[in-house]
Amino acid sequence: NQTLLIPDDIKNIPHPIIGYYGAIAEWFDTKILETIASQNPDKSIVLIGGVTNNEVQHLASNYKNIFLLGEKPYLELPGYLKEFDVCIIPFILNDLIKATHPVKIYEYYAAGKPVVATKMPEIIEFKDDIFFATHNNFSQQIDLALKSKNPTRRQLIAKNNTWNKRASTLITTIEKNMFP
Repeated sequence: NQTLLIPDDIKNIPHPIIGYYGAIAEWFDTKILETIASQNPDKSIVLIGGVTNNEVQHLASNYKNIFLLGEKPYLELPGYLKEFDVCIIPFILNDLIKATHPVKIYEYYAAGKPVVATKMPEIIEFKDDIFFATHNNFSQQIDLALKSKNPTRRQLIAKNNTWNKRASTLITTIEKNMFP
């Protein structure tokens, strides 16, 4: 949306911007973050959210291309997302994350943004549209994602995964199986 205001604290951050918003907790992979920061001094890494992972704070103080913007009201996130050139979901694949469905992917896709993520089981179905990565190839996948030009396909995925669509699918399944 062209009418979105660019928040002041991201206006002067140089592009390309690798962005993430959400909780920055123990499941946020700091090895991946450090790899991205060290291998991409020409790119800015913008992290939005409450930081409870102290290693992220430490890395931000060591790398000038990591910007911690803190928590933001949900309604302001689209203004930040508009400025992201690629979005990341760099989570450690522990038991919690293996059972997690990161709904932020649909928000990223609704904005047409490419996504680089660790290979979480819940989003494997989007393997043709997500740039899956490990700490060994996260930077290469970011480079590929930055070159990708497929916003319409990503937006269609988001459109097909709204809460209303999911509820409708669930209701149809229940009606078909419980009340044939």
